[in-house]
Amino acid sequence: MTAVGYRPNVRRTQVTPYTAERRIVGTPAQVASTVDQVRRSGRLVAMTHPRLLPEGDGRVYVNVRYLATPNRSARRVADDRRRTALRTAGRTALVVVPVTGLAAALVYALALLVADLVHLLPYAGVGVVAALLVRRAFSRAGVCAGRHCPGCSHRGHR
Repeated sequence: MTAVGYRPNVRRTQVTPYTAERRIVGTPAQVASTVDQVRRSGRLVAMTHPRLLPEGDGRVYVNVRYLATPNRSARRVADDRRRTALRTAGRTALVVVPVTGLAAALVYALALLVADLVHLLPYAGVGVVAALLVRRAFSRAGVCAGRHCPGCSHRGHR
């Protein structure tokens, strides 16, 4: 807590072993600044609405309950959040980058294969025609292919 707006004669009361309660007194700007500082540190538990002091000099007071012994400072909490975000981004990158690289390599290899097949397509057609001609040339000539025509010496034909 800052010294601005703090009344030293107001005793700090222990509400629980982990929280404390204080009354902050000062101008509205001073009280707002002090409460904001406690809120930003992550230690604010509860507070009352601002009330005017009976003296009528424009000062207000607020009762604030806050964590008495913070286990971590606000800066450390922010650093931990930042580290966690970087750690998560790093883990994501460790998975995404290799998978993306592998996918790109597979697409590239597939594109090369298709390009080669397109160039080989005329040769494949010539190869099919050549295979049919070779089959025809080496087949038994004059043998009935299963049709019974006149003059055929097929076994099933009499």
